[in-house]
Amino acid sequence: MSTTCPKCNFVRPADTTAPEWQCPSCGVAYAKARAAMLDPEAVEIPRRVVAEPDGLPWGRIMMGLLLLVTVLIAYKALSPKPGAVVSSATARVSAGGGGGEGQLARLASSVQTGDVVVYSAVWCGTCTEAKAWMKSNGFKYTECDVERNADCANRFRELGGNAIPLVIVRGEAMRAGFDSNEFVDAVKRSAS
Repeated sequence: MSTTCPKCNFVRPADTTAPEWQCPSCGVAYAKARAAMLDPEAVEIPRRVVAEPDGLPWGRIMMGLLLLVTVLIAYKALSPKPGAVVSSATARVSAGGGGGEGQLARLASSVQTGDVVVYSAVWCGTCTEAKAWMKSNGFKYTECDVERNADCANRFRELGGNAIPLVIVRGEAMRAGFDSNEFVDAVKRSAS
C-alpha cells in the first residue's frame, strides 16, 4: 500500500530510502502533517529561538549608544548657539526712555572709528550678523580678521580670545559671541 503525503500529496515510492515516517519529497513527518490538518492549534510548531551569547548584550548596548548620539545631535542642533545675535537692544533702549531708535542712533553717533574692534573671520556667521547689526544701527567699528591678518591673530590671542566674534568696546572686551544688549550696555558705560 502506498502512502500519500498529507502536506504535498506526494505518493511515496516503494524504493525510497527515506524513513517510513517521513515524506521523501517535502521532508514532513506524516503524523504531524495529518494532525495539523485535523486540528491546526493542537500541533506545536517549533520556533527558532535566537539566544543572546554569554556576556554583554551588545545589541542593546549599541542601540543605547545610537539613541544617545541621536539625542546629542538633536540637542546640539536645536540649542541656541553661543554668540547668537540678539537684536532686542532697540526695544530695551526705548524702554529706558526717549525715542528707542532715536536714542540708539544718538548712542551710535557717540562711537568713533576705532572705539569698537570686532575680531572675526570670513566664515563666521555670527561675526557677519554682529557686523550687520552694528552697521544697520549706525555703529562704527573696525574689523580685524584673525585668519587673514597675523597682527590681528596675535592681538586676539593677547586678549585671551578663544572664540569669535570677540568685540572690544573702548578697550573693554565683551564675552565671546555677540549680544546686542551687552554691546549697548558696554557703549553706555564707556561713554560715561
